[in-house]
Amino acid sequence: MGIRQLAPLAQETEQFSSKESVVGANPTRGVKFLYKMKRVITEDFYFGNFGDDEVTFILENDAEIESKKKDSQMGLTGDSDKVSTVRKSLITWIDPWKPPFRVSSPLYRIISHANDAVWKYDLKGEWDGHIQYTKYIEKGHHYSWHQDNFRDGEDTDRKLSIVYSLCHTKDYKGGEFDLRQSNDEVWSVKFDYGDFIVFPSTIVHRVRPLRSGNRTTLVGWFR
Repeated sequence: MGIRQLAPLAQETEQFSSKESVVGANPTRGVKFLYKMKRVITEDFYFGNFGDDEVTFILENDAEIESKKKDSQMGLTGDSDKVSTVRKSLITWIDPWKPPFRVSSPLYRIISHANDAVWKYDLKGEWDGHIQYTKYIEKGHHYSWHQDNFRDGEDTDRKLSIVYSLCHTKDYKGGEFDLRQSNDEVWSVKFDYGDFIVFPSTIVHRVRPLRSGNRTTLVGWFR
């Protein structure tokens, strides 16, 4: 099956002042500051970007992320031939319950906003484990087709997944994110700085093999 971009239910670009109640808005930026919010909404996913300031705020103010940036402090997934056919990347973990919540709070707001807009699930309001800090840095790093609500051979109660990009499109080649929609068509995107996608954890998705560069994301699961 070919991969193509689909016409979403809604695709729009809007402008907000920082005084308005917008997910990801930084009230310290001043009332004259405006940014564009891009979003694509379908019944299967909510894709958006609330501006560079949000991701920069996370990166510059979260000591835990800063401490985990070195590759030597990250574990390799796919350290066996069997696993590497499914997945290969570097990962480490961020505690979402550890104050001052610089990572978990913005991601929580995004998930809540997306759920209210699309699925309206009755969520427990809690993370399923730690938030994953993931780097694809070598040619061939990838994650094959998979679902997030299936772990260690058993179903989980994960309801929604989020991927949040910490890199620019110019930072890497390959590594596109593909999501198989309920109509069996595949939606594909190359993440830019601050891009995020929220989708039900039952949906099948993948990361295509990296060709070069460095692709860095945060990944979390909510229930």
